Amino acid sequence: MTATFTKGSELLKYIETETVEIILLDISLPDINGIDFCLEIKPIEPKVIVLVMSNHTERSVIPQFMQNGATGYMHKNIDIVELQECLYRAVKNQMVFSSFVEQIIANPISYDLPLLPKHTKRETEILKLIATSKTSVQITEELFLSPFTIETHSERMKSKFKGKNMMSLIKLTMENKLI
Repeated sequence: MTATFTKGSELLKYIETETVEIILLDISLPDINGIDFCLEIKPIEPKVIVLVMSNHTERSVIPQFMQNGATGYMHKNIDIVELQECLYRAVKNQMVFSSFVEQIIANPISYDLPLLPKHTKRETEILKLIATSKTSVQITEELFLSPFTIETHSERMKSKFKGKNMMSLIKLTMENKLI
């Protein structure tokens, strides 16, 4: 039987009552980071094979998944023949990587995403306060700064990180554990 879930919480409920042999997992889930989610799966279903299937090409993500219990990592550009081979090897208790991921591992510089921009301590402090739903007025009072200074820092951060708005900026910085 095959089942599809868009949220990690739905999958966790499912594996509590059903036997699951293989899970294809992405890093981007609406309710949890796939890396962290991988840790939640294993205590519930220790024998399950977790294979990551993602478009993320950042080299540092791969060992994080493996440390958290994944059996393999495949890029979504994988063709059906290679996918079948990876599934077969995973079922035989082998760690698997798609050929594209093997290239990322072997040649990290050419596939790593660009480094995230540098940000100041003050920018991080303001972003954390914004992430906790504080208003600009509350932030100015808490940090003893002018509203113009708060706005300047906010706009500079959106520009640095190429964020469309503050919510996309907060999401990006949280996903990369910057706040």
